[in-house]
Amino acid sequence: MKKRPAYDRARAAVRYDDGSRRMIISFKHNDRTDYADFFGQLLLQAGQELDSTEAIVTPVPLHKKRLGKRRYNQAAIMGQAFAAKKAFDYIPDMLSREKHTPAQNGNYGRRKRNVAGAFELRSRYQDMIKGRSIILVDDVYTTGATVGACARTLKGAGAGRVDILTLARVCQLS
Repeated sequence: MKKRPAYDRARAAVRYDDGSRRMIISFKHNDRTDYADFFGQLLLQAGQELDSTEAIVTPVPLHKKRLGKRRYNQAAIMGQAFAAKKAFDYIPDMLSREKHTPAQNGNYGRRKRNVAGAFELRSRYQDMIKGRSIILVDDVYTTGATVGACARTLKGAGAGRVDILTLARVCQLS
């Protein structure tokens, strides 16, 4: 990493590999929402140190076109399960995805350009997040471009800290 990321910490429950890919893809694209409680438990273990009584949990949002096609936001389902287990405030619609972007492909630079300006904080939450810790939940951390764009939006609106919690992280060996 050449530059400090926009978020404060990032934690993932598992490595995204052949062992985890099948369950994650089934959850994301094949209606296996019954995995939500199990994934929430994995997030609970991965996010043990992300403990703050003032934390607000929010998912990376899907654009309305993608949400309509998929019918649910997998990050929202996991975020809700995690927040319930920790008794944290959960706000599923804190961020909106205003720009419909193609599926994320490519390196960090392409992904960063793809999501630039894609996210906005909903104005009704502006005062609520001032100085608060936000735990942003997503399914897979690949390059960090998506969560970075969300974190910049949240920090720009006054969030105290933004921690990232994902189910899986892509790890590449050099």
